[in-house]
Amino acid sequence: MHPTYLPFSEEQVLARFAAVGGAGDPAARLDHYREQLAAQAAAEALSRIPRQQSLAADSPIDRDERFWTATALMTLFAGTDPLQDLCAVLARAYGDVPPFPGFASWADALGPDPQLFLEASLPSPASYQHHLRHELRRHVLTYQQYQQGRDTTRLEGATPAAAVIVSPTTGAAVVVEAKVLSDVATHVTFDVVRNHLARVIDATLDANPGLAEQALRERRPDRTCVLLLTPEVFRDDPTSRLYGHLHTAYTTRPEVLARHLAHRPGPVARAAAGRLGWLTWEDVERVRPGSLPWRAVPGGR
Repeated sequence: MHPTYLPFSEEQVLARFAAVGGAGDPAARLDHYREQLAAQAAAEALSRIPRQQSLAADSPIDRDERFWTATALMTLFAGTDPLQDLCAVLARAYGDVPPFPGFASWADALGPDPQLFLEASLPSPASYQHHLRHELRRHVLTYQQYQQGRDTTRLEGATPAAAVIVSPTTGAAVVVEAKVLSDVATHVTFDVVRNHLARVIDATLDANPGLAEQALRERRPDRTCVLLLTPEVFRDDPTSRLYGHLHTAYTTRPEVLARHLAHRPGPVARAAAGRLGWLTWEDVERVRPGSLPWRAVPGGR
């Protein structure tokens, strides 16, 4: 679609989206990429006109998490040995052994056929919906919101993930929460204390047998990791981002995550905290050089 920002064909990108139920044109899922690339081309053309450079907007693609995720992970999967590269990347975040029992290595956990899905969505857990409905007064700030919540069938929609890597053979999976410059969201419509990192973790703790994509139906909650994927500068200084504070709290004091997932049994939430990891874009580049070709400092530090 673009030699630098997304060096794959539309067909290759579209093939990385999970199947969904219902009608609609699947190719519409590429609209965001097409629109951003058109805006990029217009900005580049304007920048070449004398005395018009100041009118050219900064490239939004440079901070667009969808482009970063698609290009980096698709490049990883397009190598000569994608399983080896994927294992090397995950080892940088978790160590050589997966953070769940039953496997001695990432290669064993991922099996022979790990699959990558971009922009996958996981259903909001029924246990959270039930909990929130009974605690709604404590989770909204105005009576109008409370009234709206009482009249709403579903208090939280599906949870979007930047990507999901899953082995249909073993059920092991990695759900990616990708960031460039943005921070983690701090609420949903009817829950002012529901941060998005906890929301993603929560969504992974249920199986999803009703999803249209077969591989995602095979995902096992107890073998699912949640992976922050961010610039290295923020992992070096985690206090500069809210997700850095949350990652530290959840991984060093799992009872914090258990408190944020009060509808879950404590042991389940604490085990999920042990499957939370942090990877950087620079880590991906170290394993697959050139996976983010627009970066100012290729290869990172």
